[in-house]
Amino acid sequence: MTNYSIRTAQKKLERIYNLNESKSARSLEFPAGFKQFLNDFFAFLSGSEEPRIRVRRDRAGKPIYQAYDPITNSSFSSTEETELRSWLEERYYR
Repeated sequence: MTNYSIRTAQKKLERIYNLNESKSARSLEFPAGFKQFLNDFFAFLSGSEEPRIRVRRDRAGKPIYQAYDPITNSSFSSTEETELRSWLEERYYR
């Protein structure tokens, strides 16, 4: 084989390898909603007493902070991170 045909064969093999690698990486990805469901489900099963905090986005892309305190069974939602922090700190004084 000539140098040209060796290089051509090598490039073809590299493309095939990269194609297969990218397909296998994509097949392991879960949709974001499913990941959140699994996180919530495992948190529920663990019975943790820690507050659960979730950040979602509105249509404009702004964050919405949602929190749940399993000890007091109370929840909180705000667009301001500082309000969330205040709510979390109040938890210790209840």
